[in-house]
Amino acid sequence: MQLKNLNLVQLRFAQAGVTANVAAWKQLEQQLSVEDQINCVLALAKEPEPQPILRRLIVSKSREQVAQRRQNHQ
Repeated sequence: MQLKNLNLVQLRFAQAGVTANVAAWKQLEQQLSVEDQINCVLALAKEPEPQPILRRLIVSKSREQVAQRRQNHQ
């Protein structure tokens, strides 16, 4: 599993873990299965500096999601 393969919720969960944002981590934890949580940890373990990658992927996937919502409402 690689960070680029995670969905937006998984990326936010991983970021919350890296930044020690306990409130966000607990909230996102409820939205993910144990398997998805493990995949997040495995993906993080492969990256020596995951934070910049997480930020970039979260922005990118958030933009994709917004664009898709706009397209669906047209």
